Amino acid sequence: MPSIVLLLTAAAGVLTLLGGADREGWFADLDRPGWVPGRSGLGALILLRLVAVGIAGWWIVDERGWGLVAGLWTAQLVMSVGTPWLLFRSRRLSATFTWVCLDWVALGLATAAAWVFVPVAGWVLLSQLAILTWLGAGAFFVWQLNAPSSH
Repeated sequence: MPSIVLLLTAAAGVLTLLGGADREGWFADLDRPGWVPGRSGLGALILLRLVAVGIAGWWIVDERGWGLVAGLWTAQLVMSVGTPWLLFRSRRLSATFTWVCLDWVALGLATAAAWVFVPVAGWVLLSQLAILTWLGAGAFFVWQLNAPSSH
C-alpha cells in the first residue's frame, strides 16, 4: 500500500518539474527581496518539500492506511503541484499567492491530522509548513514588487 505514495509523489515531482520550466527567464527578471531564492533555489526547495512530504505520506499510509489522514496528505500533494504551473505558466503573481495560501491550509490540515495519528509524520509536515510559510511570504512580496495592478 505505501508504494502508491511513492508513485503519487513521483508523479507530483514530474508534474511540478514540467510546470516549473521557465525557459524564457521570466522569473529572473522579476523584482524580489534578497531572501527570495531564484528559480534554481525554488526548485531545490520544492524538491526537498516533495521528498519530505513523500516520506511523511509513506509513514501515514503505512501506519493508518488510506483514510482521512492519507486523504488530507493527498490533497496537499495535489495542491503543491499547482503552484509552479500558476507561477511559471500563467505568470499571475496574485493567483500564485492565493494558491500558496490555499496550499498552506491544505498542508496545515494534513499536518494537524498527522500530528494526532502519526506524530513522526506530523513533525515532518510541520517542517514543510514552515518552508511553505516562507515561500508564501516570498510570493506575496514578489507580487507586490512587480506592479500588482498588472498581474
